[in-house]
Amino acid sequence: MILVFLGPPGCGKGTQSQFLRQEYGFSHLSTGDMLRTEVESKSDLGLKVSETMKAGLYVSDEIILDIIKKNLDQSQTRGVLFDGFPRTLVQAQGFENVLESQGKKIDFVVYFSIPDAVLVERIIGRFNCAKCGCVYHEKNNKPRVEGICDTCGGNRFVRREDDTEESLQKRLRIYYENTYPLIDFYKNKEILIEIDSSQSLDRVKERVLSVINSV
Repeated sequence: MILVFLGPPGCGKGTQSQFLRQEYGFSHLSTGDMLRTEVESKSDLGLKVSETMKAGLYVSDEIILDIIKKNLDQSQTRGVLFDGFPRTLVQAQGFENVLESQGKKIDFVVYFSIPDAVLVERIIGRFNCAKCGCVYHEKNNKPRVEGICDTCGGNRFVRREDDTEESLQKRLRIYYENTYPLIDFYKNKEILIEIDSSQSLDRVKERVLSVINSV
């Protein structure tokens, strides 16, 4: 099964991705993580990425799609989840070509819709485990034991430097310009499912599971 999670920053994609990875064994592929892993591996592709980033340039769609293809080839799980990819129509079309070349297809695209005002509250209260990156929120999703990560047992937490209202507004502008058009793109292919992610965490989780169970 191949799922794609779409939505603005702070909509809950990461939290739901985390849940599917832990409870259902999905391979969770996010562009940022894949790029970092490739750089750390010092592969030919990783060296290209490193040089591009050091030069202050954006990693090309061609390189990102090569990394996506490599990770799909290496995935040994029954389910693969793409979190925040594709980000543009060009990437979406290239992704379709990659999948077609491997005899695969996207089963569903889950769009997490949420009002911008709710995003501000979520972003400002968000923090991560410094060790494994597990996402928490000081109101809606605290660790089960205070000060201890549910996933890895780590006891140090950090906040992203860009988790501010000013930064969120900039990221939202980029999202609406580049990524939001994908909603209609996938809706026209009849594989888009919209979930109201302003609901409680458990309610959103139930809706995500209903999507998986329908396949």
